[in-house]
Amino acid sequence: MSYYIIKPCSKEQRADFVVLHNHQNGRKIVETENFIYALEANEIFENDEPTINENYESEQLTLAKKQKCDEANNAARYYLESGNALYQLEDGNHIEATDGNIGKLGAYALGFITGTYSQENLIYWNTKEDKTVSLTQSQLTKALLGVGKVQAEIWNVKYPAYLAQIEACKTADEVNSIIIDYAMEVNNAQENITNNNEVDKNDI
Repeated sequence: MSYYIIKPCSKEQRADFVVLHNHQNGRKIVETENFIYALEANEIFENDEPTINENYESEQLTLAKKQKCDEANNAARYYLESGNALYQLEDGNHIEATDGNIGKLGAYALGFITGTYSQENLIYWNTKEDKTVSLTQSQLTKALLGVGKVQAEIWNVKYPAYLAQIEACKTADEVNSIIIDYAMEVNNAQENITNNNEVDKNDI
């Protein structure tokens, strides 16, 4: 239910009304010739009076889904570039699965193919642990494939899992409760989807 004051009113009354309802509580202020209204989030102004927006819940759900999908996309990019998505080498050290590292490994691999490097050459690489390791051609190729696999798991498994979880939500509150965390094991993300679906079935 919207709030209102009747005109004419003093400047002080108007200012107090706006501060209370708009500045402090986020209600939308609408003025007519005879009234100043403060609309609730689920209200719109039609035919010179406040009324309930029957599409409010669906509009909020659509908006929440879009924002959460954007968050999932941005979080995936950030996670991969943060250096926390790792491929483990045989010696226990790690290579960060960043686009930059894939580009560097790919350039070295191309060097072996084109003859810039011979099979006897070693490639020296600084790991996540700040240790310098030597890689043979086969080890470098394996590392390149492994780092690519780490990225593929994010974009081809975890990211779609979050999108499916978002799409399964029935309310904006459900969407907003989803925590995007790419460090989480993918089976936990899938379990969250299953749990949501079970709740939905119980509600039918």
